[in-house]
Amino acid sequence: MNFAANDLINYVCQIFINVDAPNLEELDICFDALVSFSLKNTKCLRKANIDLFDLEELENNDCFLGLADRICQIFTGICDAKYLTVGAPLLAALDIGHQHLLPTFNNLYLELQLRTCRCLQSLATVLKISPHVEHLKILPNKEQMYANENNYLDDVDVDELEHGLDAPESVPVCLISHLKTICLGDLKGCPNDMEVAKYLAKHGQALNRVTIHTPFSENKEMKSQSPTALRSKFSRFPRGSKTCEIELRIIT
Repeated sequence: MNFAANDLINYVCQIFINVDAPNLEELDICFDALVSFSLKNTKCLRKANIDLFDLEELENNDCFLGLADRICQIFTGICDAKYLTVGAPLLAALDIGHQHLLPTFNNLYLELQLRTCRCLQSLATVLKISPHVEHLKILPNKEQMYANENNYLDDVDVDELEHGLDAPESVPVCLISHLKTICLGDLKGCPNDMEVAKYLAKHGQALNRVTIHTPFSENKEMKSQSPTALRSKFSRFPRGSKTCEIELRIIT
């Protein structure tokens, strides 16, 4: 089932979509910030893909009254999914109060795929509501895959990461007991990337492998972010699992 609702001209307007789908197995929603989705009877749901038409809308989420409630309502309707892909950093639009209203994805055992979720607090939130997830993928958003390609961090100190950057107070359960593999796509060495990578490796007590994809650059000024330099930084990350391997793959 596919939904598309982006023909809104007046920001005061709202569209309400109510779905009762007891036999629904796959759901793909790409919604506008002013559209309200109510999903009921989705016990058969296996795969859910949630995206937003315009990522820039999230930067001005205060202008969209009720947006946080609508996001929580969508997550409540898909909480039985076994595979979940979140195509936009939707949790960035939720304050702490609304994050506590998110449902728990108890059936999400297999795969959680996020795009542009480089904020450690938002990532920790989505992992907390996915206590049984075994495989995590964090990939770049398609629109931002090649944006800011020179946004590297020259001298990141891996020992200073997580300090003063609002690291989550508690570690999500899935990191302690279930999460086996992590894939980080298009990692360029910027502070948020390195912070997320270190946090996951440090607290992933059940991890077997962390695969990091990083783009190849011929820019000689970026020597500190060469594959060799990045591999050295990653190798110094503390690891919660003694059997965890960190693999660096170069994107050409």
